Amino acid sequence: MYERKQYSLKMRFEEIDEINALELSNLFSALNLAEKTVKKLSNEENQEQNEKGIVVNKIKLNSPLEIELIVTGFGAVYLLVQIFDKVKSWEKLSLEKEKLKLENSKLKSEIRQEEKSRDKDIDRVLVDLEELKLKLENLTVELLDNNES
Repeated sequence: MYERKQYSLKMRFEEIDEINALELSNLFSALNLAEKTVKKLSNEENQEQNEKGIVVNKIKLNSPLEIELIVTGFGAVYLLVQIFDKVKSWEKLSLEKEKLKLENSKLKSEIRQEEKSRDKDIDRVLVDLEELKLKLENLTVELLDNNES
């Protein structure tokens, strides 16, 4: 059977004075909704039950907050980066933003366009993420070696 590749998404947020439990809860709630949206958009709702979806591999709770997510499948990574790129309150450095735009334009040929009705799901994720005090400072994506875990 075809084994899908895993990717590491490392998220580092801007420093803030304190990170409270509600903020973390809201962030993980938004990530959970993003995962459901990604599955829906990539038609993977009926995927095998042994697939874990988005897995939190590492978390550093000190400021700046750092989270490493493990994501299976290139399409899921692409859609998550698209969602994160659209969060207006997560302004990125111009070079990083330009890099994401170039990567996105290269990858668009590999991802099919979805129906307009599904945009509501992404809009809900965006609203949830934009309401957070936590602001994404940096996002990196790496292909994981299948021998690692």
